[in-house]
Amino acid sequence: MTIEASLEADTAFARLKLPEKFHRTSHFATALYLAHALAFFLVPAMVAFAIVDIPASTPVRIGLALVLGIIGGHGMHLLTFVGHEGMHTNLHRNKYISAALAVLFSSLVPFFFIVGFSMTHWKHHRFTDQDIDPDAQIYSQYNNFVSRFFLARSGTVRVYTKNALRMALGLPWPENTKLPFSEREMRWITRINIALGLCGVTVYALIWHRSLWLGFTVMLVPYFGLYVMSAMRAYLEHTGTAPGRYHDARSYTSPIYTALFFGSNFHLEHHLYPAVPCYRLPALHGHLASQGLIKATGAQVERSFFGALRYTTGRFPYPHVELPSKADDFLERIADGRFDREADSAGTRAGEAMVAVVRE
Repeated sequence: MTIEASLEADTAFARLKLPEKFHRTSHFATALYLAHALAFFLVPAMVAFAIVDIPASTPVRIGLALVLGIIGGHGMHLLTFVGHEGMHTNLHRNKYISAALAVLFSSLVPFFFIVGFSMTHWKHHRFTDQDIDPDAQIYSQYNNFVSRFFLARSGTVRVYTKNALRMALGLPWPENTKLPFSEREMRWITRINIALGLCGVTVYALIWHRSLWLGFTVMLVPYFGLYVMSAMRAYLEHTGTAPGRYHDARSYTSPIYTALFFGSNFHLEHHLYPAVPCYRLPALHGHLASQGLIKATGAQVERSFFGALRYTTGRFPYPHVELPSKADDFLERIADGRFDREADSAGTRAGEAMVAVVRE
């Protein structure tokens, strides 16, 4: 779809009115989500500690390190998304508890500051695929699989670290930054994030001191896996898309991805409704499809497990479109922390009218 057609669709298809249940957080579902991430991260580490002193040949030890490390890398990846959900205030109705869970769990990932990510992430939501989208500015630079594989993520890591240090020092926020927390609140959340991150790095240093094989298995291989998976995921979710509602992100709906990512693979739905917890996104996708909106809008949905991987190649450019900034009131309220899950879950009258047109 062309950019012009995408923008026309953005005007024609407003957000659908959602039943209250979609925005509601669940203590039980959140607990399952946290356990899911921790299991992928901690179980391989526990196995590594259990077998570290067992005699084995070098090839066997390398093989074990790679297998356990790749699984642990997916766990690290999931922990960064726990942080993502928490800073979206989607882990608990109380946004401070949600942020606390985000910082606590994501601090297990070395050299990753969820607060620095959050500062750019809301701008990414508000101006997706546009030239002022921080993600577009970085990821659009790389146009082949090799550069995307090895270089793309380093740029974002530097930005997140710089953002975290600026907030911790009380320096002014970058222009046009919005977050669901005040500057004073973010300053203290950031300082806690950095302190916990340093504690985590210290633990990893002790693991390296205990055994080089453990350090390789528990930290180095998982971190490299995280680095690659998070970079590839950015391209999978946005290459070949265009600015405009229903067209600025892609969902990849294979049940395998849903099981691995606990629903956060429904990225199109996440961009439409950032305050819907990830574990409700598969049901939200079904709800939108039942209203005829997925088909009517020509939304980007990839149903094949292996087919989704092609979007990481150079055949699909990461969009970086120069457009006049246009605020989306729905996203602006959420980014500003002016979102009440009970009051706002009803959606808009425009959404209801849109569904009536689609059904006709």
